[in-house]
Amino acid sequence: MSDTQAIKIGMFGGGGVGKTCITLRYLKGEFTEGYIPTIEDEFTKVVEIDGKAISLGVIDTAGQDDFAEMRYSYYSKVQGFVFVMDISNQQSIDDLKTIYNDASDASEDKVIGVIAANKADLRDEGRTDLVSKEECSKLEKELGCKVFETSAKANLNIDELFLYLVRQLVKRNAPAASKTSDKSSKKPDESGNAGDNASGGGGCCLIA
Repeated sequence: MSDTQAIKIGMFGGGGVGKTCITLRYLKGEFTEGYIPTIEDEFTKVVEIDGKAISLGVIDTAGQDDFAEMRYSYYSKVQGFVFVMDISNQQSIDDLKTIYNDASDASEDKVIGVIAANKADLRDEGRTDLVSKEECSKLEKELGCKVFETSAKANLNIDELFLYLVRQLVKRNAPAASKTSDKSSKKPDESGNAGDNASGGGGCCLIA
């Protein structure tokens, strides 16, 4: 296993959409019923993905409007974004779009993120007032972030969501690591010019 790579991910979304429940389900395998208001929590877990050791930091941010300024400060501190919406709350889509746009404005690089369309277990109840899968597909195309229908309660697509996002972040970081490796492997010839014996870096696969 290679050296540990540090990656920090932020959980963003309106209040009550399930950010904390998703975080605790993934990192601790726990689920708690009811609304858990959060100001800010940070968790760390070392995971192995594709043979690489990843020190994964997850920041669970506040969704309430009262903490919008605090939330804004985290946009530039994380590498990956999990945007969470509640499929039983149409307003949470508007909240998510606002947060996505704020994150895009605050981030120096292109936002790398996924969307958790949470509380998907409610579809099994036959409710007709839920955000449709067609709306989720439209949102995916609009924001350029893959949508996962998730349920922290049923442990649906929680691991898959984080695995997909971490793989994207590792892939984005790979070119920089490859360039560093290329520079160190080039040796000057007798004339003082760098040779052409550098080796290229590898890539990684993403789940569909």
